[in-house]
Amino acid sequence: MIGVELTINTIIWGYQMKIVSVLVAVILFSVAVTIKITDEFKKAIFGLEPREIASLLQERTATLETVREGIMAVDGEGRITTVNQAAISILRLKPDPDMIGKPVEKVFPATQILGVLKTGKSQLDRVLKLDDKEIIVNRIPIVTAGVVTGVVSSFRNKDELKTLAQKLSKVQEYSEMLRI
Repeated sequence: MIGVELTINTIIWGYQMKIVSVLVAVILFSVAVTIKITDEFKKAIFGLEPREIASLLQERTATLETVREGIMAVDGEGRITTVNQAAISILRLKPDPDMIGKPVEKVFPATQILGVLKTGKSQLDRVLKLDDKEIIVNRIPIVTAGVVTGVVSSFRNKDELKTLAQKLSKVQEYSEMLRI
């Protein structure tokens, strides 16, 4: 009877060791996968902490809103990801709190951003006629790992540029007069 009991205990002990070995292997594998995912995630967020990301987002928003040029960005599918108040004003868009995420051609049908998205070629200092205004437009693709992942477009009223050019010309004339 004692021999049978030892044999059963030996068999149970063997199974327990197999189960413990499998559990240890699963735990070690889980830890390795977790470390790999964490490293990839940190790379994706440039090693920033959540409060640093929030701070950068607030800074980005403030910067976009203080720039006098209109700025609009779209993702690789042509959906608006960024638009500032100056762009809404210059392009005479209807203010819409849900504009982010909408297809750009639905919000601004006169856009040529999608052409840049398809070709990946910048369009600089292009003139866009919008009703009675002429707007200077720059469209630059966002390229990640050789693939166009979006487009950033800036807008400036041509009249403002003319005014700036006239002021610069007057300053140069004044400077020339002072030199003489």
